[in-house]
Amino acid sequence: MKKIIVIITLLPIILFLLSGCRNQSKQENLPAKNLKIAIVTNNSSDWWAIARKGGEDAAKELGGVDLDFRMLSEGTAAAQRALVDDLLARGVDGIMISPLDVENQQDMLNAVGESIADRRESYGLCGQK
Repeated sequence: MKKIIVIITLLPIILFLLSGCRNQSKQENLPAKNLKIAIVTNNSSDWWAIARKGGEDAAKELGGVDLDFRMLSEGTAAAQRALVDDLLARGVDGIMISPLDVENQQDMLNAVGESIADRRESYGLCGQK
C-alpha cells in the first residue's frame, strides 16, 4: 500500500519538475520540445488504469509533456525489459518503471538510469543542444 501511495504522490511531482524545461525554452526564445515521459507498469491491473488517467490529466494540465503509459500484459521480467528497451530506442526523456523483481532487475534499472542521464548530458539539462 505504501508503494502505491508513493507512486501516486511522485508522478505529478516528476511531471511538474520536468515541465520546467519547457518553461526555460520559452524564456530563452528556443523552440519548445515536448518532454517524452514513459511509465512502465508491472501488470495491467485496474489500479494502473487509474494512475494512467491521473498521469494523462497532469500531462495535459502542464502542457509540453507527451506521456507514454505502457501496461505490461505479459508478467515477465524479459517482457518488461523489451518494453523498456523499445522506449529507450524511441528517445524518451524520462521513464518510471514499476519493476517486477527489483533485486533481479537491478542491473537493468541501473542501465536505464545511466542511459537517460547520458542522453540528458549530451543534450543539456532540458534537451537543447
